Amino acid sequence: MARELANKFDKILRWLDKKSNYFLSHLASITFFGFELIYWSTVGWFKKKSFPRREIFRQMSTAGVDTLPMVAMVALLVGVMLVLQTVYVLERYGQREFVSGVVSVSMTREFGPLLTAIIFTGRVGAAYTAELGTMKVSEELLALETMAINPIAYLISPRLIAAVIAVPALIILADYIGMFGGFLIATQYFGISQIGWDFVLKTFTKTREIWFGVQKGVLFAIIIITISCYKGFTVEGGGEQVGRATMQSVVICLVAIIFSDTLYTLLYNILFR
Repeated sequence: MARELANKFDKILRWLDKKSNYFLSHLASITFFGFELIYWSTVGWFKKKSFPRREIFRQMSTAGVDTLPMVAMVALLVGVMLVLQTVYVLERYGQREFVSGVVSVSMTREFGPLLTAIIFTGRVGAAYTAELGTMKVSEELLALETMAINPIAYLISPRLIAAVIAVPALIILADYIGMFGGFLIATQYFGISQIGWDFVLKTFTKTREIWFGVQKGVLFAIIIITISCYKGFTVEGGGEQVGRATMQSVVICLVAIIFSDTLYTLLYNILFR
């Protein structure tokens, strides 16, 4: 009996050792990948051969403009939902007019950045993983290296720069669209006066709150592009592995976004509150 328990315990330790080595090796690889990506997105700007500047505008259209309708729709519904969920609670204490402050703080600090990043991950990050994974298995990335073109500089750096610009812009639009959705339901359904809504909204909407969400957007853009493109670059096998890598990149991006969002908010509250 003791020997069986010892064998099972040994198997568990070996499994944990294997998984920890796998995790640490990928963590080191993606860290170096991220540093190289940031290098080519800054220094590579001045190397025209390896850095297609025109590609940035095409990626901004794909990542930003084409994603805007979905972000706007979700932000509008979230603004409505925030009013519906909080107005009854505030009404118990005679503070129903402060619902605009709840919508403002919630959208600028949390829901705007987080929802935008989630939508961006599902729509853009997954597409990047599938696209680069297909290029990897079809040896198109190897062809670029044969022509002395760095694939990270040529393919991923324009995507990173476009995402760093597009995600914060989408977050700002999501903030205001969410506030507009809350305004519509508050004034048309609950009868809150427009003057009261505007007064409380201006009181709670601070520039630093909007800037806080924009900073999150830059961080989320770097995380999404790094993880999704890394998973595409490391695909091995055929089409089935491309689909698996796409699924894994979305899951990892979502976990990383929520973890970094929690950590960044905690640090911000410790340092600036």
